[in-house]
Amino acid sequence: MPTEFAVVAWDELYPKLNLSGLCALLANHCALLTRLDNHWHFALNQEHSALHDKQQETLLADALSQHFNTKIAVSIEIVVETIATPEKARHQKASDALNNAHETLQQNPRFRQILEQFHATIVPGSIVSLEHDN
Repeated sequence: MPTEFAVVAWDELYPKLNLSGLCALLANHCALLTRLDNHWHFALNQEHSALHDKQQETLLADALSQHFNTKIAVSIEIVVETIATPEKARHQKASDALNNAHETLQQNPRFRQILEQFHATIVPGSIVSLEHDN
């Protein structure tokens, strides 16, 4: 059994499950609430509830079972509150990187000199990542 079974960071584990399609979307928008023995209980925000059905829940359980080489049961609860999901973490990481890039540019003396020379400003939203989403 993989050692990661002891402590699970869902946002790090779910990409290793090789999920695809609707099940991958579902997993990306779920937050792991509890894990009791071989039963994993997830939360899914109601705005993404259309991703959930028993078939996707079964596919997720099968992928976890295969990954850990033991039978795992999954239940998914629809919630109204904001939850920490892999998708939210990815979005926050990208937002932080863009904010950091903006700050770095603003602190660069050469860049500030160019802005002043041309009486220019940075157009909001014009700084974008060159990395593609996976």
